Amino acid sequence: MLTCVLLISAGIACAAESVTQQPKTAPAYLTFELWFLYLLAAFLVLVGAMGIYIHHLNRRLRQSSTQYRTLTQTMVEVVWTLDTDTLRFSYVSPSVQKLRGYTPAEVMAVGIEAALAPQQRQKVCALIAKRASDLRAGTLESDNVFVNELEQPRKDGGSVWTEVVTHYCIDRHSGKVEIHGVTRDISERRRNEAALAQTLQHLERAESEERQLLSMASHEFRTPAAMIKASLDSLSILKDRIPPEVAQRLENIGLASLRLTKLANNLISNDRLQELVLTHTKKSIELKQLVHEVVSQYPTQDALRVQLPEYPVLFNADATLLDIALHNLIDNALRYHATPDTPICISLKKCSDATGQWVELQVADQGPGIADDEKEKIFQRFYSSKGGANDGLGLSIVHFVARAHNGTATVIDNTPRGSAFVIRLLETNPLQPN
Repeated sequence: MLTCVLLISAGIACAAESVTQQPKTAPAYLTFELWFLYLLAAFLVLVGAMGIYIHHLNRRLRQSSTQYRTLTQTMVEVVWTLDTDTLRFSYVSPSVQKLRGYTPAEVMAVGIEAALAPQQRQKVCALIAKRASDLRAGTLESDNVFVNELEQPRKDGGSVWTEVVTHYCIDRHSGKVEIHGVTRDISERRRNEAALAQTLQHLERAESEERQLLSMASHEFRTPAAMIKASLDSLSILKDRIPPEVAQRLENIGLASLRLTKLANNLISNDRLQELVLTHTKKSIELKQLVHEVVSQYPTQDALRVQLPEYPVLFNADATLLDIALHNLIDNALRYHATPDTPICISLKKCSDATGQWVELQVADQGPGIADDEKEKIFQRFYSSKGGANDGLGLSIVHFVARAHNGTATVIDNTPRGSAFVIRLLETNPLQPN
C-alpha cells in the first residue's frame, strides 16, 4: 500500500511538472489530456496494488482456515457455539461424530434438547436462560467460565458422560448472547471413580469385619486372663510354702496376665472409640459424679485419692468417651506408681486464662517420671517409653478423646517425683468430631 501511494504521488507530481512546462500558447485540451492520462495511470496502479494486497489477505485467510479445520478435525474435544435465543448450535466441530455418532450437520439441525439426557434437559435449559440473562444485566462477569458434567445420548442408543466447559459472551454484530463450549469424554474417568468408590467400600467393610473380630478376640482374652489372675490370687495364701524360684515364676505369670488383660481392655476401648467418635452423644454431665463412678470400679481404691471441688462441675461432653480416657489414665498411673504408701491423686477443677474457661482433670502418680524428650511422643499410638513393655494404646486414646472435645492432653512433672497427666477441656466449645 505504501508503494501504491508513492506511485500515485509521483504520477501527480510529474503531471503537474508537465503542465507547468507546456508553452503558454498550448491548447487547453492538451493540458487536460495530460492530467487525465496521469490520473488514469495512477488509478490503474492503485487497483493493481489493491488486487495484490487482497490476494495476499485471501491466501493468509485460507492458510488460517486450513489450520483451524485441521485442528478441529484432529482434536478429540468437541468445539461448538450455541445461540441462547434459539438454543441451536451455529457451529459444531467434526469430532462430535466420534463422541456421539452424529455428524455436525445432524447436531446443528436440531436443538440442544436432543444433545441432553431427558432428566437433564429442563435443568440445563433453565440454567442457560439464567446465565444469559445475568450476562445481559451485567451481573455475570465477562471472563466467566463454567464446568459441568452432562450425560449425552449417542446415535447407537447409548449414552456418554462428558465434561462441558462453557463461556458466555455477547456477539458484537448481532448483540445476541452466545455460548462457546468445549466438550470432552469423561467416561473412563467416571469408571475409574466408580471402581475407586467400590474399592473403598470393600476396604471399609473389611476394616469393619477386622475390628469386630479383634473386639471379639479381645473379649475372649479377658476371660482366661481373669481366671489365671484369680488362681494366682488363691495361691498367694500358700506363698510361705512355695519355693522362691516357683514364686518368681508365679509372679511373672501374674504380670503377664495383667498385661494381657490390659491389652485386651485397650483394644476394646480403641474399638469402642472408633464407633463413638462418629456417633457421639453430647450432653451436660456432672464431671464429679463421673470421676466417682470411675474410681469406684477399682478394687484398690485405697491407692487412689480424689480431690474434687465443692462446686458442681458441669460440662457438655460425651460421658462414655471421658470414662474411657479417665480409666486409661488411672490404669497407666497404677502400672508405674512406685510408692505404695503414697496414693495416686485424681483432681478436678475449673480454671481460666486468656483463651477462655477450662475444666482440668489431672491424674498424678509417684512413679519414675517421663523424660522431657518423650512427653509428646508418649501420646502417639503404639509408642512405648519402656521399649516394648507397654502396648502403647492407652495414652493415645486419652489424646484422641481430648481432641474430640476440642481439648488437650499433656503430661508434666509431679512433685516430688513422678508424672501428672492433665486433660484440659474448653467449656465454651462444643464437642467436635475428630
